[in-house]
Amino acid sequence: MKHFRIIIGVLLVNLLLSCSDSSYLNPVPAESKALIAINPAKMSGIDNVIVLKSLLHLKKLDKTGIDLSQRILLFESPDGNLGACMKMRDKDDFLKTLDNLNEQGVCSKVQSFRDYNFAVLRDSWLVGYSDKSLLIMGPVTVSGQSQMRQQMVKYLNQDEDEGILSSKIYEKIDSLEAPMCMVARADALPEQLVAPLTIGIPKGADASRVYICANVEKHGECLFFDGKPFAFNRKVNESLQNALAIYRPIKGTYANTMHPEDAIGIFMDVNGEAYLPVLQNNKGFQVLLSGINSAIDMNNILRSIDGEMTLIGRNDKASQGISLVAQLAHTKWLADVDYWKQSCPAGSSIVDWQKDAFHFSDGKADFYFGVTPDKQFYSGSTPEKALSTIANQENRPTRNDQQLFAGQRFVMMVNLNHIGTEKGNMVGDFISPIFGKVSQLVYRIK
Repeated sequence: MKHFRIIIGVLLVNLLLSCSDSSYLNPVPAESKALIAINPAKMSGIDNVIVLKSLLHLKKLDKTGIDLSQRILLFESPDGNLGACMKMRDKDDFLKTLDNLNEQGVCSKVQSFRDYNFAVLRDSWLVGYSDKSLLIMGPVTVSGQSQMRQQMVKYLNQDEDEGILSSKIYEKIDSLEAPMCMVARADALPEQLVAPLTIGIPKGADASRVYICANVEKHGECLFFDGKPFAFNRKVNESLQNALAIYRPIKGTYANTMHPEDAIGIFMDVNGEAYLPVLQNNKGFQVLLSGINSAIDMNNILRSIDGEMTLIGRNDKASQGISLVAQLAHTKWLADVDYWKQSCPAGSSIVDWQKDAFHFSDGKADFYFGVTPDKQFYSGSTPEKALSTIANQENRPTRNDQQLFAGQRFVMMVNLNHIGTEKGNMVGDFISPIFGKVSQLVYRIK
């Protein structure tokens, strides 16, 4: 009996120690909008410490003072700053690491501030650390470094009740077993991505209620996110999951439609009758189509879709800077075009362009659209962009394209160099120092 009690005692101690093992993550703010968890010990296929090599500009990591056996947590803070938190193994060794980086001109000299040590990496990333935790945040301008340092002190002082460990978002990411995974609020991402990521949200619900949960892998210059949307709110989550059932497996019919200079490409296979009500509940898509919808009955066109559909976000700021191509069940709406021509709002017009094809203009933007004899809808802001959506369909998808789309029901591709927004640039600034060169993000739902 005595031995049994000793064994139980040892097990309890070990359990408590393992539970407290994550306390080094306390500096991550509880209200973080996005988390990416990286387990270096589980990584394979790519350099398992590429994050540290890229961010800290180190070639060897065996004596850095950082514990590479523990999870690294990347995050977006409530105020939009980006950060990384990891476990400190030996504070003295890490100080030597920073001193070496200072000699190489990579970081500033280490300075003490309110019981913690700080340095600046590449003039834009602040490094702060304690005996237990290493916290890196940025990018930040020189004028903003003082305020950022004070914020980091507050984070480094947090206990388990104040930090990320007590949050639902951490509970979710902690349940995932992939070597690299992400849980992110939809509104933490560039605004162009919010509408497609929140398809299925109930009417009137805010995008901040929708989260994306995904496994993450890097192949070449592409970062893959394989997952799906969800919500902690039961009603919102049910609506999101019901919408997912509308998507059908993609064959990659329009794999060649997206060009390297395009910002975003969204690929799916749907029945328009079922899909339209979901789009009508999505504020982002309604805003996107509002200018066109004033003269063209886009709802009727969308309702006629039955098959693969691809939406391309071209690299311009106009809402009409999009191209939509899709397989149709019918073209009955062509009979309504004459009525559309007659009922255009003042200052806008619809004229014939070519056979079963038309040109809408309101003086500010143009939209060319039409139907092929085999019932494919095509469109774009110029004749060239509209025709390019169907020009390459005779070319079979490449092997890479087939692998990209195989088994998927929704694919969104993002070319980081062409996002062109402050948050988009911020994401790029964050990804490159951490993952090395990344030019494209791909989000997929199986």
